[in-house]
Amino acid sequence: MAMPIDPPQRNLMVAGRMLLSVHFLTELYDKLTRFAYWVEVCEASGQPYPVAEMMLVTLLLLFGAPLLLVGKHVPQAVTALIIFQVPTTIFFESTLYEQFDSVSVIGGLLLAAGSDWATGGESNCVAGGMAVGGVKKSKIKGKGRASNDETDAPMQ
Repeated sequence: MAMPIDPPQRNLMVAGRMLLSVHFLTELYDKLTRFAYWVEVCEASGQPYPVAEMMLVTLLLLFGAPLLLVGKHVPQAVTALIIFQVPTTIFFESTLYEQFDSVSVIGGLLLAAGSDWATGGESNCVAGGMAVGGVKKSKIKGKGRASNDETDAPMQ
């Protein structure tokens, strides 16, 4: 179960998520208002199906950006936005600054995905015995036996 957080901290998390969505909402606006330009950019960069790719990009942004903004289905929104951001970083960011900027946006998306927006706490996603949300679960020992040392103890 996720641990609730205090209202000021939750407000900061919501503000951060909303500010992160601004990046993708401006991308969406740009793709919608200059679609033909971006098709030409894709074509000039040697992409095999520029119109289809721009339609996919627009759909990913149409799905992910508004959901991230309002905090609904955040993991799915983050997935769509990462699917948009990674190829953009690889194929279209020409300077090291732009690439690092894009990587930091992906980091923000991962933080947003790791938060439990339904309860206002951190997620309890467990990977390899370590919890993303700061609560340690059991480690697998040998053939299917679980060790419960430090189970549910908050990590400091």
